[in-house]
Amino acid sequence: AEIRESIKDFDLTVLHLPLGEINTAAFHPGIRQAAIEETKKHINLCRQTGITHAVMHPGAFGSMPDIYALLSDLTRESAIAGVRQIVEYCSPAGVQLSVENLHRNEPIFRQPEEFDIFPDMGAGIVLDTVHAVQSDVDPVAFITQFGPYLSEVHLTDGIRSNPVSHCALGSGEVDLDRVLRTLEDMAFAGPVVIEVESKADLLNSLHFLKRRGYDSPSPLH
Repeated sequence: AEIRESIKDFDLTVLHLPLGEINTAAFHPGIRQAAIEETKKHINLCRQTGITHAVMHPGAFGSMPDIYALLSDLTRESAIAGVRQIVEYCSPAGVQLSVENLHRNEPIFRQPEEFDIFPDMGAGIVLDTVHAVQSDVDPVAFITQFGPYLSEVHLTDGIRSNPVSHCALGSGEVDLDRVLRTLEDMAFAGPVVIEVESKADLLNSLHFLKRRGYDSPSPLH
């Protein structure tokens, strides 16, 4: 009830599904299934609160990245199997699932071509701009490759030497002006989330967008 009350004035609420220890791509089938069952609890929460969109990482490999990288084919198969189960659970719950690109601490699912399989399952694609740059990927490549399958953008900045930073817009190495132009050129209609780590970063990010003409109401929502 508290969640329903807190989100009632929002046009759209997106739940980020758990990650880290909740690894839906774990090699061990019992552990993977336990992670999937835990994730399903959050999808049930979406159904109970009226949240219609959820985002997930296709696995969490940071605890043993070298091992997962060494067994990349098995890692990919485990991750895809986990995502498939979550998609199948989301559909009757009325929840649209999307899958987010990962940062360079993770061994796979950083390159656009690794995400080709997910739209065929019925999953959308979420672009995290700094995850892409930290993985030496042009974020615009995700936008141009997936077009209508791109469901959400996590607009954030950072530097390549810090693989987990999410900094104020305009303070890092992401070419945000080019990202924004590309989104506008394709008439992107999905949510653009400013994903930063503090209130000060949020205010600085809003000033960055305002200087570029993206004031409220924004053509990029």
